[in-house]
Amino acid sequence: MKSLCIVLLASISGCAFVQSVLAAELPKAKEKVLHSFGIGGDGLSPQTALINVNGMLYGTTLSGGSSGTGTLFELDPKTRMEKVLYSFCTRQSCLDGASPCGSLINLNGILYGTTSAGGESGDGTVYSLDPSTVTEKVLYSFCNQSVGCTDGSFPIASLLDINGTLYGVTTSGGDNDGGVVFAIDLRTGAEKVVYSFCSQQKCADGNEPTGNLINVKGTLYGITDQGGSTNCEYGCGTVFSLNPNTGAEKVLYSFCAQNNCTDGSFPYGALIEKRGTLYGTTAAGGANCVSESGCGTAFALNPGTGVETVLYSFCSQPNCADGWLPDDGLVEAKGNLYGTTHQGGNTGCYNNQGCGVAFSLDPNTHAETVLYTFCSLENCVDGAWPFAGLIDVKHTLYGTTLLGGTDDIGTVFSLTR
Repeated sequence: MKSLCIVLLASISGCAFVQSVLAAELPKAKEKVLHSFGIGGDGLSPQTALINVNGMLYGTTLSGGSSGTGTLFELDPKTRMEKVLYSFCTRQSCLDGASPCGSLINLNGILYGTTSAGGESGDGTVYSLDPSTVTEKVLYSFCNQSVGCTDGSFPIASLLDINGTLYGVTTSGGDNDGGVVFAIDLRTGAEKVVYSFCSQQKCADGNEPTGNLINVKGTLYGITDQGGSTNCEYGCGTVFSLNPNTGAEKVLYSFCAQNNCTDGSFPYGALIEKRGTLYGTTAAGGANCVSESGCGTAFALNPGTGVETVLYSFCSQPNCADGWLPDDGLVEAKGNLYGTTHQGGNTGCYNNQGCGVAFSLDPNTHAETVLYTFCSLENCVDGAWPFAGLIDVKHTLYGTTLLGGTDDIGTVFSLTR
């Protein structure tokens, strides 16, 4: 499974939406569209999670804007006023970056992120943006080394700050073209490759890291979309740990270790850690749509023992009303896990594959509840295809959809119960 961030836009045209839904399909939470994209170059098709900074929401769109290659926007959830802070590819040859993919992070009022394209070699950048002055600065352009992009190329995940050093991943490049974990010193701008994937035979150490890194007591944890010691042709993905000081990497779990990949395959969204357990999602596999290209799972992993537990296999309900294809990670609030699925739910949408759901999951009982089924309103003005994860701000969930809304090119929404 290649990087969904770049592939998806090629397949979102021609989505056939339904006009109404049955009473049994009505949502279980109140959804409010805060913004429909398509007004005056404000971007289109947001597919990264939002962040909250002092009550304002910030995010990116993969395309649209003044140059058609994405924007960074600000949204006031109270007034629903949206403002484009920056349109990418405004400098010659897109030296400022293009097609932002990873979610933003906030460090002392400055936003940091990655673009999956643009920069000096067209292989992506790490950038900063000051919202107060709307000044964008490229901190690093990938594939900047003379031979083979050994410094990495095509970052699509969010960054992680540890004491003034930014850590992240690229899906390709490195010594073996399997992607890297990199570190950038904010004081000097120097980039260092901490680990190059596919260093082991048949990429048993993982290939194509896609999710955000997390820091747990000085150890980094992440996922790779491919690789690992399993039965898939190119490997079904891994969960790994990494010592940022020594560069020592360890595969904690290789997916599709069970028959028909019932333990999940192709993890894509970021991990979270709660009380010593890692939680995440796989875009495929699970007990219902068996095989490596199944319907997806939510899982828990004990990093000490390497024991993986499937919390939920999607498409457990008729017509996948509970959702399928979870493309991003989970968020924890009040002991429950929350997330989205890209498809499933309303079966009348997109060739009867559904327009996605927002769900909650009890990690103790493994009970899943559909909070909202997208495209529940006529012409999908409530949004369709949530690709990014949710964030929780004072008991309200916020997220984005790739499609739907007034102009059918994406929304920012809130969910309250």
